[in-house]
Amino acid sequence: ISLSVQELIDCNTENNGCNGGYYQHAFKYIRDNGLSRESSYPYMAKRSASGCKRDKTVAAATRILGFWCIDSTEDALEEAVAKRPVVVRLQGTPDLFNYKGGIIECEALPAASATTWHAVLIVGYGTDPDGVKYWRFKNSWGKDWGEGGFGRIRRHVADKRGVLGIFMYGGLYPVLD
Repeated sequence: ISLSVQELIDCNTENNGCNGGYYQHAFKYIRDNGLSRESSYPYMAKRSASGCKRDKTVAAATRILGFWCIDSTEDALEEAVAKRPVVVRLQGTPDLFNYKGGIIECEALPAASATTWHAVLIVGYGTDPDGVKYWRFKNSWGKDWGEGGFGRIRRHVADKRGVLGIFMYGGLYPVLD
Protein backbone atom coordinates (compact mmCIF):
# COMPACT_ATOMS: atom_id res chain seq x y z
CA ILE A 1 0.00 0.00 0.00
CA SER A 2 1.40 3.40 -0.94
CA LEU A 3 0.70 5.75 1.94
CA SER A 4 0.15 9.50 1.71
CA VAL A 5 3.23 11.67 2.13
CA GLN A 6 0.99 14.69 1.50
CA GLU A 7 -1.01 13.94 4.64
CA LEU A 8 2.21 14.13 6.66
CA ILE A 9 3.10 17.45 4.98
CA ASP A 10 -0.35 18.93 5.68
CA CYS A 11 -1.25 17.41 9.03
CA ASN A 12 1.91 16.61 11.01
CA THR A 13 2.35 19.93 12.83
CA GLU A 14 5.52 18.77 14.63
CA ASN A 15 7.38 18.90 11.29
CA ASN A 16 7.82 21.59 8.63
CA GLY A 17 6.25 19.88 5.62
CA CYS A 18 8.43 20.19 2.53
CA ASN A 19 10.87 22.33 4.52
CA GLY A 20 12.10 19.42 6.59
CA GLY A 21 11.45 17.58 9.79
CA TYR A 22 12.15 14.36 11.63
CA TYR A 23 10.91 10.92 10.70
CA GLN A 24 10.43 10.14 14.40
CA HIS A 25 7.70 12.83 14.45
CA ALA A 26 6.16 11.34 11.31
CA PHE A 27 6.09 7.88 12.91
CA LYS A 28 4.43 9.32 16.02
CA TYR A 29 1.81 11.03 13.84
CA ILE A 30 1.07 7.77 12.02
CA ARG A 31 0.95 5.85 15.32
CA ASP A 32 -1.59 8.31 16.73
CA ASN A 33 -3.68 9.01 13.60
CA GLY A 34 -3.11 6.33 10.98
CA LEU A 35 -2.40 7.40 7.40
CA SER A 36 -4.45 7.64 4.20
CA ARG A 37 -3.64 5.93 0.93
CA GLU A 38 -1.64 8.03 -1.50
CA SER A 39 -4.46 7.65 -4.05
CA SER A 40 -6.97 9.34 -1.71
CA TYR A 41 -4.58 12.06 -0.46
CA PRO A 42 -2.19 12.62 -3.42
CA TYR A 43 1.24 14.25 -3.29
CA MET A 44 1.42 17.96 -4.27
CA ALA A 45 5.10 18.75 -3.44
CA LYS A 46 3.98 21.65 -1.22
CA ARG A 47 1.74 22.25 1.77
CA SER A 48 -1.93 22.34 0.73
CA ALA A 49 -3.52 25.79 0.87
CA SER A 50 -6.67 24.23 2.32
CA GLY A 51 -4.73 22.55 5.15
CA CYS A 52 -5.16 19.11 6.62
CA LYS A 53 -8.06 17.00 5.34
CA ARG A 54 -10.02 15.97 8.41
CA ASP A 55 -12.39 13.55 6.63
CA LYS A 56 -9.76 10.94 5.83
CA THR A 57 -9.96 7.17 5.75
CA VAL A 58 -7.06 5.31 7.32
CA ALA A 59 -5.43 3.06 4.70
CA ALA A 60 -5.11 -0.02 6.89
CA ALA A 61 -5.72 -1.21 10.41
CA THR A 62 -1.97 -1.65 10.82
CA ARG A 63 -0.41 1.16 12.80
CA ILE A 64 3.12 1.90 13.88
CA LEU A 65 3.42 0.96 17.55
CA GLY A 66 6.98 2.18 17.88
CA PHE A 67 10.35 2.08 16.15
CA TRP A 68 13.97 1.36 16.86
CA CYS A 69 17.34 2.06 15.27
CA ILE A 70 19.22 -0.70 13.51
CA ASP A 71 23.00 -1.06 13.52
CA SER A 72 24.76 1.05 10.90
CA THR A 73 26.04 -1.86 8.83
CA GLU A 74 24.84 -3.03 5.46
CA ASP A 75 24.39 -6.55 6.83
CA ALA A 76 22.06 -5.24 9.58
CA LEU A 77 20.16 -3.15 7.03
CA GLU A 78 19.82 -6.14 4.71
CA GLU A 79 18.48 -8.30 7.54
CA ALA A 80 15.95 -5.64 8.55
CA VAL A 81 14.80 -4.88 4.97
CA ALA A 82 14.20 -8.61 4.41
CA LYS A 83 11.44 -8.30 7.06
CA ARG A 84 10.01 -4.83 6.32
CA PRO A 85 10.97 -1.44 4.87
CA VAL A 86 13.44 0.73 6.79
CA VAL A 87 13.61 4.53 6.87
CA VAL A 88 17.06 6.06 6.29
CA ARG A 89 18.33 9.59 5.71
CA LEU A 90 20.10 10.46 2.47
CA GLN A 91 22.46 13.37 1.95
CA GLY A 92 20.84 15.89 -0.37
CA THR A 93 23.40 15.78 -3.19
CA PRO A 94 22.85 16.74 -6.85
CA ASP A 95 23.00 13.00 -7.61
CA LEU A 96 19.82 12.57 -5.60
CA PHE A 97 17.98 15.69 -6.77
CA ASN A 98 18.75 15.08 -10.47
CA TYR A 99 18.30 11.29 -10.43
CA LYS A 100 16.48 9.92 -13.49
CA GLY A 101 17.23 6.21 -13.16
CA GLY A 102 19.90 3.56 -12.85
CA ILE A 103 22.09 2.75 -9.86
CA ILE A 104 23.40 5.84 -8.06
CA GLU A 105 27.18 5.92 -7.69
CA CYS A 106 28.29 8.70 -5.37
CA GLU A 107 31.56 10.19 -4.27
CA ALA A 108 32.14 9.62 -0.56
CA LEU A 109 31.46 12.82 1.39
CA PRO A 110 32.10 13.48 5.07
CA ALA A 111 28.82 13.66 7.05
CA ALA A 112 29.61 17.24 8.05
CA SER A 113 29.56 18.36 4.39
CA ALA A 114 25.88 17.55 3.89
CA THR A 115 23.74 20.67 3.64
CA THR A 116 20.43 18.84 3.61
CA TRP A 117 19.14 15.42 4.59
CA HIS A 118 16.18 13.61 3.10
CA ALA A 119 14.35 10.58 4.49
CA VAL A 120 13.55 7.69 2.15
CA LEU A 121 12.23 4.18 2.61
CA ILE A 122 14.56 1.29 1.74
CA VAL A 123 12.09 -1.27 0.36
CA GLY A 124 14.36 -3.95 -1.01
CA TYR A 125 17.61 -4.90 -2.65
CA GLY A 126 18.81 -6.74 -5.70
CA THR A 127 21.51 -7.27 -8.29
CA ASP A 128 21.40 -5.89 -11.84
CA PRO A 129 22.28 -8.01 -14.93
CA ASP A 130 25.92 -6.84 -14.70
CA GLY A 131 26.24 -8.13 -11.12
CA VAL A 132 26.05 -4.70 -9.43
CA LYS A 133 24.28 -4.93 -6.07
CA TYR A 134 21.86 -2.16 -5.14
CA TRP A 135 19.34 -0.96 -2.55
CA ARG A 136 15.88 -0.04 -3.86
CA PHE A 137 14.27 2.91 -2.10
CA LYS A 138 10.98 4.78 -2.31
CA ASN A 139 11.21 8.55 -2.40
CA SER A 140 8.46 10.96 -1.40
CA TRP A 141 8.85 13.25 -4.43
CA GLY A 142 6.12 11.63 -6.50
CA LYS A 143 5.97 9.23 -9.44
CA ASP A 144 7.74 11.60 -11.84
CA TRP A 145 11.00 11.39 -9.85
CA GLY A 146 13.53 8.64 -10.64
CA GLU A 147 12.11 5.26 -11.61
CA GLY A 148 8.41 5.92 -10.97
CA GLY A 149 9.08 7.39 -7.52
CA PHE A 150 11.73 4.79 -6.66
CA GLY A 151 15.51 4.81 -6.89
CA ARG A 152 18.48 2.49 -6.60
CA ILE A 153 21.79 3.09 -4.88
CA ARG A 154 24.82 0.81 -4.89
CA ARG A 155 25.21 -1.57 -1.94
CA HIS A 156 28.15 -3.56 -0.57
CA VAL A 157 30.78 -1.24 -2.02
CA ALA A 158 34.28 -1.77 -0.60
CA ASP A 159 35.05 1.97 -0.36
CA LYS A 160 31.72 2.71 1.31
CA ARG A 161 30.23 4.86 -1.47
CA GLY A 162 26.91 3.10 -1.03
CA VAL A 163 24.13 3.76 1.47
CA LEU A 164 26.31 3.51 4.56
CA GLY A 165 29.26 5.55 3.30
CA ILE A 166 27.30 8.44 1.84
CA PHE A 167 23.70 8.38 2.78
CA MET A 168 22.75 6.31 5.76
CA TYR A 169 22.65 8.07 9.07
CA GLY A 170 20.89 5.54 11.24
CA GLY A 171 17.92 3.54 10.13
CA LEU A 172 14.50 3.28 11.73
CA TYR A 173 12.65 0.03 11.67
CA PRO A 174 8.93 0.46 12.44
CA VAL A 175 7.23 -1.97 14.82
CA LEU A 176 3.78 -2.71 13.41
CA ASP A 177 0.69 -4.20 15.04
